[in-house]
Amino acid sequence: MTRTRRRNRTNGFVALAVAAGLSLGQLSAAATEEAPLDRIEWQNALYLLEQRDERSGLVYNTTEAGAPASPAACGVALSVIPIGIERGWITREEGFGRAKRMLEMLHRIEHVHGFFYHFLDPRSGRRTWQSEVSCIDSSILFAGAMVVASYFQGTAVESLANQLIERADWPWFLHGDDTLRWAWRPESGFEDGPMEFSESVLAYLLALGSPTHPISVSSWDAMKRPITLLPSESSHAMVFTPDGSLFAYLLPLAWFDLRGRHDAYLDYWTNARTAILTNMRFSSAHQAQFETYRRGFWGLSAALGPDGYRAYGAQPAAHVTHDGTVAPYIVAASVPWFPDVALSTYTRMEEAMPTLHTRYGLGDALNLDRHYACPHTIALDQGLAALLIENARTGLIWNLFMRHPMAQRALAAAGFVQGSLPEPSIPSIIPGNPGATMTVPMMDHAVTVDADLREWIRREAIELSPVKRRNLETGHVHDSRDSSALIYLGWIREMLYVAGIVNDDVLVTRFTGDHIYTDDCIELFWDLDGDGFRFDGNPHDVQLGLAPSGPHGKWQVWMWGAIKRSPTDVQAVVKRMPGHYLFEIGVPMTLLPGLTPGVPIRFSVALHDRDHDEQTSKLTWSIDTATKPGEILFGRVTLTDAPLSASGQEHR
Repeated sequence: MTRTRRRNRTNGFVALAVAAGLSLGQLSAAATEEAPLDRIEWQNALYLLEQRDERSGLVYNTTEAGAPASPAACGVALSVIPIGIERGWITREEGFGRAKRMLEMLHRIEHVHGFFYHFLDPRSGRRTWQSEVSCIDSSILFAGAMVVASYFQGTAVESLANQLIERADWPWFLHGDDTLRWAWRPESGFEDGPMEFSESVLAYLLALGSPTHPISVSSWDAMKRPITLLPSESSHAMVFTPDGSLFAYLLPLAWFDLRGRHDAYLDYWTNARTAILTNMRFSSAHQAQFETYRRGFWGLSAALGPDGYRAYGAQPAAHVTHDGTVAPYIVAASVPWFPDVALSTYTRMEEAMPTLHTRYGLGDALNLDRHYACPHTIALDQGLAALLIENARTGLIWNLFMRHPMAQRALAAAGFVQGSLPEPSIPSIIPGNPGATMTVPMMDHAVTVDADLREWIRREAIELSPVKRRNLETGHVHDSRDSSALIYLGWIREMLYVAGIVNDDVLVTRFTGDHIYTDDCIELFWDLDGDGFRFDGNPHDVQLGLAPSGPHGKWQVWMWGAIKRSPTDVQAVVKRMPGHYLFEIGVPMTLLPGLTPGVPIRFSVALHDRDHDEQTSKLTWSIDTATKPGEILFGRVTLTDAPLSASGQEHR
């Protein structure tokens, strides 16, 4: 549809107000008489059109007094400019001038390898508050630059925008690792650890699509995507973010149109829909605690709450913060997935707390239990709502952004294909997946525990691998030579056997006794009563560790929990060789109460790795700390009477 035809569909109040020469503020008042979705989009967009330094063009991060500017605010403001033009809120000439002025300023201010500090002085663009160079905030800016580059194609704005994008040195933010880092400070270097699945999807994709300094697709594969099962019939599994904040699922989708597309891991659009549903259900499940939830309100997301800015979130995240505070902006941003529910919830929020109304729509957060109505709004939050509402209505931002060559390169590099996935594809058993299962066949003879693995090789095995970070629970593993393992299981009536081949290029075994887990070590976990593994002495929670070396060069075995000793009745042998070691363990069934053939029990195995530089990591077969907060759930193994097969098929 051409721009002229689209403008003919612009709201009547806008056309009349423009003809009458009304100001942006007067337009806002006129908008309140129109349909709710028109008004909500307009009010959210108005922030990005008004809250800027007139001279520099930089956009204020929040409406709080003395607020700095931010690259994220500038990114959503650039993205809103085409909306403002197409809907008749500003002229094309005015929008072009705004974009050009801001981009010219961004070219003049300080950058680090093409990336910007999180907070900027609105007038000068200098770093403020000793803030960090932010990978994700810079990414939001680049996304906005791509939008205006496509909209003002063939102009100085396109040239300025592309130059800004092309100078970003994405490999620098890898810091020699597979995964992007969140931030860097001149005083302390890189910080906040590796980016895992979250709003960081935007940064990874832009880095893949860079025309000048792209990262490898191995970094996209290395991004940790923890999977959990859900107790819902309609959604069996989802990939979840660390804190459960809803905006993290939605933000990349304000620009990347991933409807009906998926990569080898995930349908990100469908996963976001599942995240919204779980957010609603989490709020409903906690109605007894908070009046806000009892009123049917939801929208747990990072916001300016009664105790300051907090990353409010919902399970299945591992670390959830919630106190009855919800964010209206994220409800509005959910319109593309649940238009009726989102709109009705937002309008009921307007009715429930009149003091929540601001010049730019509802404030950033509300909490009925504490009678709190946030008097401020945040640029990124307002922008996210405006962009996703416009996308739901016309697809404008998706169309402009996806037209940019950088977006097209990104999706091609990440391996996106057409089609939808109802739940995550699990290419291998990974941490966070409590559905990992394995059958343990019965041995036809008693095993001699001697680390001679010829009777095990080519049998079914658990693989612990750093490839695509599929088993990485914590830390960083360079490659399979650094740390990896194959673990075999078998049993007879009196004994459970565990054997394995462990690759470890550097063995560090300084500690003894109950501290061997802090060095190179294999750990075995049994949750024999299935109520979640705990470290409180429950005799049905059994934990056994094997260190490949110790005092006088001999291996060490230790048990924690109810036993807390070096067990004399556990058989173990380790055979060390350059770059790897073999082990074999025999655990008496008397130490594993309740382990019965045919009955699945929760089990996991972990490989600890410590290098000489004191860097530690941990590969784990299956662990889930999110489904039931406060509990640790493992995968399941079942002893079977079927004899051990020699098929050579490995369990991966």
